[in-house]
Amino acid sequence: MKAKHFYFDRKKMMIKLVTLIVLILILFGFWLFNRPKNCSSDETCFNSNFIKCNKAYVVLSDKENNKFNFEIKGHTGNNCIVEAELVSMAESKPLDIRNSLEGKSMTCSIPKDNPSSINNIENLNDYCTGQLKEASLQITIEKMYSIIVQNIGPLATEFRNVLKSPS
Repeated sequence: MKAKHFYFDRKKMMIKLVTLIVLILILFGFWLFNRPKNCSSDETCFNSNFIKCNKAYVVLSDKENNKFNFEIKGHTGNNCIVEAELVSMAESKPLDIRNSLEGKSMTCSIPKDNPSSINNIENLNDYCTGQLKEASLQITIEKMYSIIVQNIGPLATEFRNVLKSPS
């Protein structure tokens, strides 16, 4: 009777082990095929995946030597979801601006029919939300305010002259 009981326990243990191995293989396969493609710094590789909205990531520098991480997360409806993170800015940029923007990211929902490469999309910010967009808008507003304040004196003088002159 004990031998039969031992055989039954061993059979149950083997079924559990095989089931566990199959589950691990399924999870590994899912992970393997769902990983984004590493394009390293190859913009052509990334753009070919961007056109198809296949998962991929790349590290790129723009015209001003700012370094970005881009990752295609997938698609929602007719839009391709891309996360952009500003890794570092050019050393020539002011320190306060670099500190405000570096390390921040934004998520962009870009229409799939946009044929441009990721670095050449006009008005990319229009498609994005997140800390990087908010911080860059804040810096723009502060710059505009500074320009207005610097020019308010000459503008006020000009207005006074216009109002005093006979029509």
